[in-house]
Amino acid sequence: MDLVLQTLAAAIVAAGSLVVLIGVAYLLSLRKQRKNKKPRKPKKTKIEKIEGSDMADQLRYTLAIPEPGAGDVVTRELHVVVDGIDTTYTLTPDVRSFTVDLVEGTSVSIFLVDVDNIGNRSEPGEALTFTVVDTIPPPKPLPPVVIGVEEPGYQTGPLPGPAFAESDFLKAAKAVLKK
Repeated sequence: MDLVLQTLAAAIVAAGSLVVLIGVAYLLSLRKQRKNKKPRKPKKTKIEKIEGSDMADQLRYTLAIPEPGAGDVVTRELHVVVDGIDTTYTLTPDVRSFTVDLVEGTSVSIFLVDVDNIGNRSEPGEALTFTVVDTIPPPKPLPPVVIGVEEPGYQTGPLPGPAFAESDFLKAAKAVLKK
């Protein structure tokens, strides 16, 4: 009986070790596959808002940044290409909007590239392409404001006080009013 128990115990230990070895081999194969696998191509960036700027020929664009397509993305590159010149902004995966000032009349292309925790880079996302055109009208004007009221032909200025009470002007004015 002891021999049967010893054999059974040895088989259980061997089977357990085999399961652990298979699990480790599987995890290592996944890691090797991940090294060659690029993150998914990011979704297209969208224009969220356009505002006029204090500078006459600039517009401020607020972009909606889509979520990354994979959970292991650690860095995002936002490429803003203006008239062929690429400016790259590094973003964290949680950034959902970005603001950029652009000059009227320029051609713009904006796209994302995701980078995962191993350093694999995705293909560039679909580009948002447009020409900067000012279609924002000026704000509604304020109404005119009255800044003075006069009666033509009469003296204007401060209201008469006690020293003015019996002046020649007041006597002449009373005489005209009596007629």
